[in-house]
Amino acid sequence: MPDSITPELVNEQIKTDVATVAFLLQKTTISVRRVEDYGLAGNQRHAKGLPFIILPHMPSEPFASSSDRPVRSKILMSRMARA
Repeated sequence: MPDSITPELVNEQIKTDVATVAFLLQKTTISVRRVEDYGLAGNQRHAKGLPFIILPHMPSEPFASSSDRPVRSKILMSRMARA
């Protein structure tokens, strides 16, 4: 980890990311990957104690290359508005 980023800051970001995914899964219909596992900086499950988040693969189509991008954008915006 670069010296300019403290382990506490990294841990806070990981906890925020995990909480955000949990919120989206519980409160919205937005398709997000659930967190399979995570470890904070200094954890014993990584040989060097590095932080990590494990997410399952989610097959998808790149948003920008889709021919129906305007339609998808409207659907996404309406889902976000309902959340």
